[in-house]
Amino acid sequence: PVCYCGDISMPLNMMWPNTKHDWLLYLSCPWFPDLLPSVLRSGYKRHPPAVGRLVVCGHGSIAGDGLFCILSDDHGNTWRYGAELKSIPYKQHKNNLDFEPDECQPVELDDGSIVINVRNNKNYHCRCRMVVRSLDGGESLPVEELVFDHTLEDPAVAAGALEKEGVLYFTNPASTNRVNLTLRWSLNRGKSWVKDTLKIWAGPSGYSCMTSLKGNETVDHKYIYVIYEKGQKDSIESVSFVKIDLYSNRSLMG
Repeated sequence: PVCYCGDISMPLNMMWPNTKHDWLLYLSCPWFPDLLPSVLRSGYKRHPPAVGRLVVCGHGSIAGDGLFCILSDDHGNTWRYGAELKSIPYKQHKNNLDFEPDECQPVELDDGSIVINVRNNKNYHCRCRMVVRSLDGGESLPVEELVFDHTLEDPAVAAGALEKEGVLYFTNPASTNRVNLTLRWSLNRGKSWVKDTLKIWAGPSGYSCMTSLKGNETVDHKYIYVIYEKGQKDSIESVSFVKIDLYSNRSLMG
């Protein structure tokens, strides 16, 4: 299989160990210089278990839909299948309110767990985000670790998630419609969210993702960056970039 993003001139050839799966894995775009949005932000897993592992998560094709992760323990030279969270009914036509995990963003927390924030594509149980946790480095996603976060109201989009210095950040259109792109943050690993929020764009808005700089300079600690879809009448009219000052909670348009 070949992983390709329209922004990148050269495709990335990711060699699968076998062909037991008959689904096509989609990885979210755009790409950042040192990571995929669907890859753990540091690139490699930082905390036990499986320190140094690359964990990449995406969603399957219609032929085999759901959430799937692939793993590499040799710096990306070879890959193997990891955790799965399959749709219900699997490999069948979906109706509204069916269980269909879709686009996702994995984040490693300081306890070594991997939290994956997931698009609830058919609004199963709620019009909100699915959140599922892996406790074994991306090998499995137990159903006991799956929750529906009613605080994170969502119109079924690809959303942004980022852990930085003990704080978990999340961006999406905070509505059941694609409007009101909002930044939220959690101080307890996503168990609850601070009531204060930062509205990035009040109008039509869609997909978003986040990143931050890595280093010891003040600027590295001070800002996070969000790229997102927005418009005046439609959510996909343009793509914007915003720099957010964590010290003053202000957004600075790039």
